[in-house]
Amino acid sequence: MTCETKRVIHREQLVLFQMSGYLQAEHVNTIEELIANEITSVVLDLSVRLVDRGAVMFIADCDVGGIRLRHCPAFIREWINKV
Repeated sequence: MTCETKRVIHREQLVLFQMSGYLQAEHVNTIEELIANEITSVVLDLSVRLVDRGAVMFIADCDVGGIRLRHCPAFIREWINKV
Protein backbone atom coordinates (compact mmCIF):
# COMPACT_ATOMS: atom_id res chain seq x y z
CA MET A 1 0.00 0.00 0.00
CA THR A 2 1.27 3.49 -0.78
CA CYS A 3 0.60 7.02 0.31
CA GLU A 4 -1.05 9.47 -2.05
CA THR A 5 -0.53 13.18 -1.47
CA LYS A 6 -2.71 15.75 -3.19
CA ARG A 7 -2.05 19.51 -3.05
CA VAL A 8 -5.14 21.72 -2.80
CA ILE A 9 -5.19 25.52 -2.54
CA HIS A 10 -7.86 26.51 -0.05
CA ARG A 11 -9.25 30.05 -0.30
CA GLU A 12 -5.83 31.20 -1.56
CA GLN A 13 -4.79 31.62 2.07
CA LEU A 14 -3.41 28.17 2.72
CA VAL A 15 -2.30 24.99 1.07
CA LEU A 16 -3.88 21.72 2.08
CA PHE A 17 -2.00 18.48 1.56
CA GLN A 18 -4.50 15.63 1.52
CA MET A 19 -2.82 12.34 2.39
CA SER A 20 -4.42 8.95 2.06
CA GLY A 21 -3.29 5.35 2.21
CA TYR A 22 -0.26 4.19 4.18
CA LEU A 23 2.01 7.02 5.33
CA GLN A 24 5.52 5.74 6.01
CA ALA A 25 8.84 7.23 7.06
CA GLU A 26 10.04 6.84 3.47
CA HIS A 27 7.45 9.47 2.40
CA VAL A 28 8.54 12.06 4.99
CA ASN A 29 11.36 13.66 2.97
CA THR A 30 9.07 14.24 0.00
CA ILE A 31 6.36 15.78 2.19
CA GLU A 32 8.93 17.98 3.97
CA GLU A 33 10.11 19.26 0.57
CA LEU A 34 6.54 20.01 -0.48
CA ILE A 35 5.93 21.95 2.74
CA ALA A 36 9.24 23.83 2.43
CA ASN A 37 8.26 25.04 -1.05
CA GLU A 38 5.07 26.73 0.16
CA ILE A 39 4.88 30.41 1.05
CA THR A 40 1.43 30.28 2.65
CA SER A 41 0.17 28.35 5.66
CA VAL A 42 0.04 24.58 5.32
CA VAL A 43 -2.53 22.12 6.66
CA LEU A 44 -2.05 18.36 6.62
CA ASP A 45 -5.27 16.45 5.96
CA LEU A 46 -4.54 13.02 7.39
CA SER A 47 -7.13 10.78 5.80
CA VAL A 48 -4.71 7.88 6.19
CA ARG A 49 -5.44 4.31 7.18
CA LEU A 50 -2.01 3.32 8.43
CA VAL A 51 1.15 5.08 9.60
CA ASP A 52 4.49 3.82 10.80
CA ARG A 53 6.56 5.14 13.70
CA GLY A 54 8.65 7.45 11.52
CA ALA A 55 5.53 9.02 10.08
CA VAL A 56 4.07 9.56 13.55
CA MET A 57 7.28 11.31 14.63
CA PHE A 58 7.04 13.55 11.55
CA ILE A 59 3.37 14.34 12.22
CA ALA A 60 4.17 15.16 15.85
CA ASP A 61 6.95 17.52 14.73
CA CYS A 62 4.55 19.21 12.31
CA ASP A 63 1.97 19.63 15.07
CA VAL A 64 4.53 21.18 17.43
CA GLY A 65 5.89 23.34 14.59
CA GLY A 66 2.52 24.97 14.00
CA ILE A 67 1.28 23.00 11.01
CA ARG A 68 -2.41 22.31 11.50
CA LEU A 69 -3.62 18.74 11.33
CA ARG A 70 -7.02 18.03 9.84
CA HIS A 71 -8.93 14.74 10.01
CA CYS A 72 -6.22 13.33 12.22
CA PRO A 73 -7.36 9.86 13.33
CA ALA A 74 -7.66 9.32 17.07
CA PHE A 75 -5.03 6.58 17.06
CA ILE A 76 -2.48 9.01 15.57
CA ARG A 77 -3.37 11.69 18.15
CA GLU A 78 -2.89 9.11 20.88
CA TRP A 79 0.55 8.18 19.55
CA ILE A 80 1.50 11.86 19.17
CA ASN A 81 0.67 12.43 22.82
CA LYS A 82 3.03 9.60 23.78
CA VAL A 83 5.97 10.94 21.74
